[in-house]
Amino acid sequence: IGPLRTHECSCCASDLAPSKAEAELISLLEAAPLSRSARVELLISQLVDSKEQIDWALLPGEWQLMYTSASTFDARNPLGRRVDGSAPGLEGAFGALTGGASVSAPSSSPIQRAITNAFRVSQSICLEGDDPRVSQRVELPFGDLELSAAALLQDAEPKRLSFRFDRGTIRTGGLELPYPVPFKLIGDEAIGWIDTLHLSSTCRVSVGNKGTTFVFLKKEESAS
Repeated sequence: IGPLRTHECSCCASDLAPSKAEAELISLLEAAPLSRSARVELLISQLVDSKEQIDWALLPGEWQLMYTSASTFDARNPLGRRVDGSAPGLEGAFGALTGGASVSAPSSSPIQRAITNAFRVSQSICLEGDDPRVSQRVELPFGDLELSAAALLQDAEPKRLSFRFDRGTIRTGGLELPYPVPFKLIGDEAIGWIDTLHLSSTCRVSVGNKGTTFVFLKKEESAS
């Protein structure tokens, strides 16, 4: 899925303060999850352009995916195209065969588009302890799928959370089944990252390694 598109809107002649833009964005996405209206995309652009200091202490927790940016499918890169031009494993093999290696525009895979458009997706981030993790959970009709990745924050990339997927679980009917992908064998294809461009205690705007813009809302913690 491609980079965020911006739209001009006559009803928005001046930028809102980040707190007001965020409050309106949250209200719109709670009313219509995954909306790509011009107003939603303008508010996201305003939050990103505000370039506020990121407080990484706010990053850990449970986040619900509420928005993804859109792009057209590029058959030359059926597994997507990374922002930095890298193409590990099968991504590079397909690109070499189809001419996709010469394409500069990033794009996500059709699998990602299908999943984020059809199912509820959440992300769990834990950066404490000896095994920091980023986990993605997809709620399926018959259960749920969880993909877990080892996480890393790097000083050289202050807004980037890198991760390497190394385990997956399918839960259905009280059973836990291993996700049938040999992460150790696919090498750097299991590596990804997200750059966080706006972060508060309730809302996060991030861009993934294939150019997708994501908006997450933080889930309320359950009472113990």
